[in-house]
Amino acid sequence: MDSEDDLGFMWGDSGRLYFWIREEDCKNKQFDKAWVVLQCF
Repeated sequence: MDSEDDLGFMWGDSGRLYFWIREEDCKNKQFDKAWVVLQCF
C-alpha cells in the first residue's frame, strides 16, 4: 500500500506498507498470521 497524501495515507516519510501471508494461511483465512513491513524512502 503506497502513501498518497491527497487521500490522507502517509506511511512514515512517503513510505509503503508491504503485507505478507503464507499461501496456506491465506487459503484458510488466517489473516492474523500475516505480517506487515513499513519501508520509508
